[in-house]
Amino acid sequence: MLSVLLLLAGAAPVAVAAGSVIKDNLYGTAFVSAEMGWVCGAFGTIARTTDGGATWQAQSSGTTEPLFSIDFANERLGWAVGRLGTILHTADGGETWQRQNSPTDKHLFSVDFLDDAYGVAVGDWGVIVVTEDGGATWRTRSLTEDVILNSVSVIARGSALIVGEIGTVFRTDDGGAEWVKLVSGVDKTLFGVRCIDANRCWAVGIDALLLRTVDGGQTWSVLNGSVEVRALEQVGFGQAFESPSLYAIEIQGSFGVAAGELGAIFVSHDAGITWQRLEASKNWALPWFRDLALAGDKHGAVVGARGNRILIDQGQIQLDAGGN
Repeated sequence: MLSVLLLLAGAAPVAVAAGSVIKDNLYGTAFVSAEMGWVCGAFGTIARTTDGGATWQAQSSGTTEPLFSIDFANERLGWAVGRLGTILHTADGGETWQRQNSPTDKHLFSVDFLDDAYGVAVGDWGVIVVTEDGGATWRTRSLTEDVILNSVSVIARGSALIVGEIGTVFRTDDGGAEWVKLVSGVDKTLFGVRCIDANRCWAVGIDALLLRTVDGGQTWSVLNGSVEVRALEQVGFGQAFESPSLYAIEIQGSFGVAAGELGAIFVSHDAGITWQRLEASKNWALPWFRDLALAGDKHGAVVGARGNRILIDQGQIQLDAGGN
């Protein structure tokens, strides 16, 4: 069973140059402040910015495996996960990265840390791994069913929400001893999820789907996109452009961003209740975007194909500054 992430990882390698140039596909990003952030991607790519994305410096990850997700608890402590159960950790802001002992050889697609100790990573074949000591030990808390899990959002210590293929949503409130399957109301794959508290979460997926729950995942409302399941041969380019798959979503206060295929970026200015798609800049092509991050006062980045990075500055999407 292949994930869309592995399909995206198949491009030919391009070396990461010094400075701000990044040409590899980027799958993950994390920001801890308006100035400091990281990206990760194909062939073990990791790079850091200390000036809000104006310039980027390559870091040595020690692996050539694709890294699909990255998260930082603060300016020094971070983790990245990827192919074949890879888990990397840094304690010095990424100057050095070390492998942590992973209890799985399944691909890990998403990692989220609550603080410097508690984190959850999820991936292929229903795999879920949890740490309560910053990754010194990771324990398996996987599902019994075979389902691709694409994204996790940690809500509190012991609580997390997970989304995946065919509308899958699971939640735990006991550290993963039990995962309760929730009804999303859709049968399409969900790629990204973000919770801002125990009740309010958003999920995004195929055909520009954007879902919201205000009761911890018990019920979901469709804010954007189509829930109709269509065969691939029924979807032309025009329909695909109008309803691109969305891969990531973030909410910070009243400001929200979602991003995905064909250069799609959606924004919300009312705390994720309504969403509008931005018009793409004429200065860059229409790449796919795989992840995004917000920190500080609505600062961050949207990242994706061939090193493309769209900066976010005080809630403004810098479309004309896209790419390298």
